[in-house]
Amino acid sequence: MSLADALKFIQAAQENEGLRRHIADRRPDPRLRDLAAMGAELGFVFTTEELRAAFEKDWRLRRAFYEAQSKNR
Repeated sequence: MSLADALKFIQAAQENEGLRRHIADRRPDPRLRDLAAMGAELGFVFTTEELRAAFEKDWRLRRAFYEAQSKNR
């Protein structure tokens, strides 16, 4: 199980329209365990806690990026 796989799954969902639709079709608000199971179906092996940590890391990086962008304007 891996935080890196969880981050790769998040990135794949951001880049792949088919995967985004697959997630949206499962239910309007999928639970972390549903996303972990979906990731496992695609070869990404991670726990719900690793997925939670990956989401937090992803959002921190996005926030830092957008704050840096706004300072450069």
